[in-house]
Amino acid sequence: MFKLVSLRASGFKRLDIEEKLQFPDGRLLVHGRNESGKSTLMEAIHYALYGMPLRPSKNAGNEDIICYGRDQAIVELEFSIDNTQYLVRRELYRKKSNVHLLNKREKDGNLSRVTTGARNVNNELNEILHGIDSDVLLNSCLVEQKELGKLEDANKQERIRAMSSLLNLEAFVDARNTIKKECSDLEKTHLRTLNRLGEAEKAKEEYEEAQRRLESAQKRLEEIKAEKKEVEESLGMVESRLKTAEQLSGLLYQLRDTESTLENIEIRLEETQSQHTEANEAKSRIVELEEKIKRYTPVKVAVEKIDEISNLFTKLTTLQNEAIRLELELQSTQKRLSESKGSEDRIKELEYQEAQAKAHKESANTKRTLGLAGATIGILTVAYCVMSSIWIVAALGAVILFIGGYLYAVNNPSKFDDEINEARFQRDEMLGERSRIQDYNEAVARLESEIGKIKEAQSSAEAGILQQLNQLPDEPREYKATFSLTDPSTLNKLKKEIQEDKDVLTGCTAEKGTLQKKADSLEELASSLETYQKQRQEQASEAEKLDNQLKETERESGITRDQVEETTRGLRAERDGCLRRSASLEREEQERNSDIMESKKIIEENEELKEQYPVLVDESEGEEFRLEAMKKAAILLDTTRESIMAGVKQNVEKNMMQFLPTLTDNRYSMARIDEANYRIEVYDRDAKQWRGKGVFSGATQDQFSLALRLAFAISTIPSSRGARPGFIFLDEPLSGFDAQRRSGFMQLLRDDLSKHFAQIIVISHLEALADEFQNNLALDSGKIIEVQR
Repeated sequence: MFKLVSLRASGFKRLDIEEKLQFPDGRLLVHGRNESGKSTLMEAIHYALYGMPLRPSKNAGNEDIICYGRDQAIVELEFSIDNTQYLVRRELYRKKSNVHLLNKREKDGNLSRVTTGARNVNNELNEILHGIDSDVLLNSCLVEQKELGKLEDANKQERIRAMSSLLNLEAFVDARNTIKKECSDLEKTHLRTLNRLGEAEKAKEEYEEAQRRLESAQKRLEEIKAEKKEVEESLGMVESRLKTAEQLSGLLYQLRDTESTLENIEIRLEETQSQHTEANEAKSRIVELEEKIKRYTPVKVAVEKIDEISNLFTKLTTLQNEAIRLELELQSTQKRLSESKGSEDRIKELEYQEAQAKAHKESANTKRTLGLAGATIGILTVAYCVMSSIWIVAALGAVILFIGGYLYAVNNPSKFDDEINEARFQRDEMLGERSRIQDYNEAVARLESEIGKIKEAQSSAEAGILQQLNQLPDEPREYKATFSLTDPSTLNKLKKEIQEDKDVLTGCTAEKGTLQKKADSLEELASSLETYQKQRQEQASEAEKLDNQLKETERESGITRDQVEETTRGLRAERDGCLRRSASLEREEQERNSDIMESKKIIEENEELKEQYPVLVDESEGEEFRLEAMKKAAILLDTTRESIMAGVKQNVEKNMMQFLPTLTDNRYSMARIDEANYRIEVYDRDAKQWRGKGVFSGATQDQFSLALRLAFAISTIPSSRGARPGFIFLDEPLSGFDAQRRSGFMQLLRDDLSKHFAQIIVISHLEALADEFQNNLALDSGKIIEVQR
């Protein structure tokens, strides 16, 4: 039985247990607040056994395992397998290599080293635990927090592997593997036997086939010798007759070639005579063309001058058009100036009125000032005379006062302001007209100046045109007589005449260039004529000679000219046939000789295997019989193993139905497991049907999952297994359970689980459960603060 003895963990996540924690038999409750390190106890046990953490993942590194602020972590677990105790120690470091040790406690209590190193320790522990690996233990007696459904979520292969490991079915697997290995070895032996048998059978067939080929080749060699003799005689006759036919064909080919050459010479002679005639005609025509070219050559000067005349005429036309435009504009401006003359007189009249009004206002101001002064003197005189009683002078002062007052009252200068403003307003309105009149005068002067300049330019252009006209040649025609300054259309007529004469000159020059080549070849053509006439005589003589030879050969061979080609083709085909037949017979003779040698060699090589064929047939049949027996034995072992696993499923269902009433206060008692997906189905008495776990409340689902986990753990632990787990570790199994369900769970621990597990360890944050356990362990911040036995 596999039991836990003690644990020491320092710096492993939150745990700081320096003194060994002893695991007693019976029920042990580990309680404490959240984050006190309760669940880390199970992680430390798992890491000690398998060298891998549970959280955050099995591949987590040292940084995730070693407590923050510490440089190392130590986990030391002592466990027992029946009467043998082992101690595994794992030391983790941030900055240096980890240390892994496995020791065995001897009978005298001392420890002896088993192995070191991570891989060696893990392999040795796998042997000691008989293959119970991490997944197997987590699916049976290590129940992680919130992982009650782990067994259901696992795939079928994981469950089968866990069951095989826990039920000690490796013996079946080992036996099956042994049989399969022996079967594989026998298959290899049988394959070699079959290969040898195939080789022997093939050798037997090749031996018999070689004998047949040897007899056939020997017979065929005799036939080939007779056929070769007949072919050689026929080939001699055909070659003799073919030689004569080829000689006749050669003469006929030479004659045809000579006649063809003679025909080509006749054609070239005729062509050369025609070219000679054309060359003579070209020579005469060149003389005529040279005279015409000489007469039309002055047109080149006319071509140069016409462009200058055309440019000057275009300029003259432009100046004329501009002069007309300016004349029209001058007339229009003069007309507008004449129309504006009345406005100028009116402006002068308004200026005179404004001046008159200003003069009247100035006179009124003067008179009013004099009146004001006279009135002031009169007032002063009257006042003085009254005070002095000079009444005559006072009367004179009164007269002066009256006259001065009259002048001041009558002469009001403001009455002339409206007259001045009115005249000024009308004059200002007419000032824009004065500006336009000034502009018209300036425009008239400018236009008259421009018209004068344009007329000078017209005269200059006309003079230039006349000068260029006088420079036009009189040959081949009198060009200047065609053009007139007063008729613009004559310019195009002049251009046309010059272009016509230029085209004539260009045509004559081109024709002369073409004919000159022919004229230059006249002497060469005369020489060629003489050469072709001589060649014609030679080829005619050669053709006559060949014709006589052909007639002689026709008489001797009996083959006419018409029969030569057909007879030659027939004789060549007959000769080629004889040669092919001779070559074919030669190859076949070599092949038959090769067949004889090869057949003798095959007979010699396969004679021994041919004799072994019956023995190998007997061996092959015996091996096939043994192979069939081994395959049936392997199938029988697999069937037996699967039958045991099916029995385990029945036991799981049976144990579940035993645990469910206790856990659910007799509400549910019947359960079954889907064999394909290992899903829980429970019989709901109220609904009167089987229902999947998912339709129930979360706490009820946890009860079903807990019942399945406990039933699976019990059903897969045979009492005969030496390394069977004797402990079960439950991490927070009561999460979400009410008081009634917790009572049922505790009854299950006391009455049922205690029969199967020597050590029951429950992690919970509920200290109220302490009275239900024989042993209690309290943790806080990773340290043991209380132990009760």
